[in-house]
Amino acid sequence: MQDLKNTKSHLADEFVLDWEELPADMGGRTRAFAIDPGDPLGRRAIAGSVTGGIWINEDITSGLKSWKPVNDFLDNLSISCIVYDPLNPDIVYAGTGEAQTAVTIYRESSGVGKGVMKSIDGGLTWNWLNGNFAYITDIVVRVEEGKSILYAAAVSGKYKETNHLSRPSDGLYRSEDEGTTWTQVLPLIPGGKDPYAPSDLEITADGRLLAGTQRNLNGKGAAEIFWSDDGLNWTINSQIREEIDTVTDPSVNIAGRIVLSASQSDTNIIYAVVASGGYSGEGFIRDRAYAILRSEDKGETWVKVNMPNGDGSWAYLAWHALIIKVDPNNPSIIYVGGLDLHKSFDGGETWNKISDWRGGIIGNSSSSYVHADQHQIVFLNSSSDSAIFCTDGGVFY
Repeated sequence: MQDLKNTKSHLADEFVLDWEELPADMGGRTRAFAIDPGDPLGRRAIAGSVTGGIWINEDITSGLKSWKPVNDFLDNLSISCIVYDPLNPDIVYAGTGEAQTAVTIYRESSGVGKGVMKSIDGGLTWNWLNGNFAYITDIVVRVEEGKSILYAAAVSGKYKETNHLSRPSDGLYRSEDEGTTWTQVLPLIPGGKDPYAPSDLEITADGRLLAGTQRNLNGKGAAEIFWSDDGLNWTINSQIREEIDTVTDPSVNIAGRIVLSASQSDTNIIYAVVASGGYSGEGFIRDRAYAILRSEDKGETWVKVNMPNGDGSWAYLAWHALIIKVDPNNPSIIYVGGLDLHKSFDGGETWNKISDWRGGIIGNSSSSYVHADQHQIVFLNSSSDSAIFCTDGGVFY
């Protein structure tokens, strides 16, 4: 027996492996991304992975700069959104929990959150704020009377056959003290006692706050658009939800989530992309893009514009992958993403496909590869020429 132990010890010493770290050029699913406003060059970036935590890149425009994780041992590594305080670039907020896949679907790929985190050193270290929120879909900081007011969109979701509830309820939570205390400000869904579940938040160039909604755990309250000029009193536009309710096609007559984008060069123009769906053979609601909307009065009324391919096939996983973004300098140039990316130069009348996740050639370009499933678009330094695209395969520049 002693000889056997000695042999095992000798073999263990002989086969010790030396490891060398190798670089990678592909990340995982990324929904959260922001440029550090404290960087005068506008190149320092912070990003969040839905299962991999928070990462920093000192120069997002350089292929020589690598991403560094800020802390592999955060209490929760499911990062859904990130925003800087516009009055203090040292303060950063991050929301956790991936609500977009917190449903019963053909694969379980979600992560339950723990609420909102705050950093006071530009994202290097983080602390948890008050609030027992299961999933945060978006966070914005709005300057009101010279003070930064924090808004967090909290929803509930189902993950691994268990309902995970945001407490005290779904809703849009407002904080005047950097997240120490919260007040729910959205109205209740008619006929019940539950607030709406917000899917996306947007602030116009002149400060109007908008919120799109998604289905709650009871399947209620989706495809509504709210706007407010004070963050407390809200006006609702239900026209697209009411239209979906009249659709007879059972594959697209259940209202889904709304994603918004406000023009920063024309305060009147806002775009929205709306999802709807029906029950699949697997027993869950499979959403696709239903319509792209344009408002020319800051979100009070909306009209439909055309969609890529003439239908919702460009975003047939719309509960999961759906984004719209307006060019910062031209309100007629818009980008949408579902499986791939499409661009319109005329406010949504016509569309051009600009990426192909399979690596195909588009036009004269052989470098049109962007990983499938689009989640976020961020323009750099208000430039129309440089942008970040966040996907299931990480970050593309």
